[in-house]
Amino acid sequence: MKVMKQVGYIALIITMLSCVPVWAQDKQSLAEHHKQQAQTMAQEQSEQEAAEDAKPHKVSPKKERNSVRSGNKLYDKEKFVDSEVEYRRAVDANPESAIATYNLGNSLYRQEKYEEAGKSFEQALHMTDDKELQAKALHNMGNVMMQQQQYAQAIEAYKNSLRLNSADNDTRYNLRLAQKLLQEQQQQQQEQQQDKQEQQEEQ
Repeated sequence: MKVMKQVGYIALIITMLSCVPVWAQDKQSLAEHHKQQAQTMAQEQSEQEAAEDAKPHKVSPKKERNSVRSGNKLYDKEKFVDSEVEYRRAVDANPESAIATYNLGNSLYRQEKYEEAGKSFEQALHMTDDKELQAKALHNMGNVMMQQQQYAQAIEAYKNSLRLNSADNDTRYNLRLAQKLLQEQQQQQQEQQQDKQEQQEEQ
């Protein structure tokens, strides 16, 4: 009896040990299956989102006009945050609206969000063939560059604006101011460089 129990015990151990690799293999296969399933679901979701993005945006001219008008009223009252909201609604109603995009840039500029404003003006510039609106967009792009002390870029923007509207005295004045500020900036940089060299020589 003792021998039979011992043999049975050994057989039980062998059976249990033999099952371990199979169980581990099943667990690994299950994990891989879940991983593949997750990847498939993620791919399907990505394809679905791409398909949604590929669908043409439904333009609502009426909503665009109403939002632009509301934004203009708020802008005139110097409620620039609120006007920004309305102009964004107009852009959402018609992403190709140069006027809504340009006006959005003005609201952002008045809130001192210069980088965002510059992007809006640049977008508006490329959305329209209207020379007057293009000139205004370039003028305001120059103003953004002035605020960022990028005077060389401001000069270029003002020059391009004047090429489209040579009668704009405000742009011509800003151009002269930008040229003066650039000269002062360059002179200051030269003086700083000379001071740095003199200090290195003294050491």
